[in-house]
Amino acid sequence: MKPENSHPPETIRPEDLMEELGIKKETYYRDLRYLEIEHQKDSSGRAYLSTEQADQIRALRNHVEQNGKRSGFESSSIVKATDSSISQSTEEIKVNGSSPEEQMAALVRSAAELRASTEIAKYVIASQMTPEMLPGDLRAQVEAAKAAVVPKSTAPNSWAQELVAKANQYMKQQQQEVRS
Repeated sequence: MKPENSHPPETIRPEDLMEELGIKKETYYRDLRYLEIEHQKDSSGRAYLSTEQADQIRALRNHVEQNGKRSGFESSSIVKATDSSISQSTEEIKVNGSSPEEQMAALVRSAAELRASTEIAKYVIASQMTPEMLPGDLRAQVEAAKAAVVPKSTAPNSWAQELVAKANQYMKQQQQEVRS
């Protein structure tokens, strides 16, 4: 038997697992220490892991990818099937002790928080922008909107005369209503 194939069946070489997981030796050995795993050696003195040990390391790597750290990982959460048969269970499975409705509500809430944070960030950034910071096309749209909404200014004297004329007309109308 070749030395590279001298490990028992249902095992994996550390270098194969490191390659599969895309990790370096240092990370591999830290994972072993964290999980308190000691690899075995074959007849030629080469290290190997049982499939259970390899599965623990895979699960730990998955946990680290999701959480950014090893702490909080529980190896007791790994389940190993002893046979290949699957049986139907009538027992309802709850993840983290919550019902499917609660899980969906939590998922929707998380999505809503993400959406809200994006909207908040957008408005905060917008509130700090000056018209000069806008791209040319948007600045032109703002100027067109201002021109359409803001009345053109008139000379103060003519505006005052117009206002006095309207006030006089209003007072005449009031006097006529009193007489009638």
